[in-house]
Amino acid sequence: RHAEYQLSQDPAFIAMRETAARFELPETKVVPLYEIDQVTREERARILNDSSLTPEEQSAQLGAVEQQRLDSIRQLVGEAAFRRLQTGVPP
Repeated sequence: RHAEYQLSQDPAFIAMRETAARFELPETKVVPLYEIDQVTREERARILNDSSLTPEEQSAQLGAVEQQRLDSIRQLVGEAAFRRLQTGVPP
């Protein structure tokens, strides 16, 4: 219950829920989508704060993280919904 309450107060979660509703995604997809975004944000921050990486290495790793994020979303919601999310055009 406490975790649900915390999520309900998180602006990023609220935005994700609104996006899911706008694109007619099942409510069951909201938490996994939110978790994908959270993990992605954390990984981006880790890469950007790693002073041992060259700018080229950072760029390559950031690109890989973004591709992994997109692949995870595609797998979670399916190809048709993924394409709608990518184009920003709800059904």
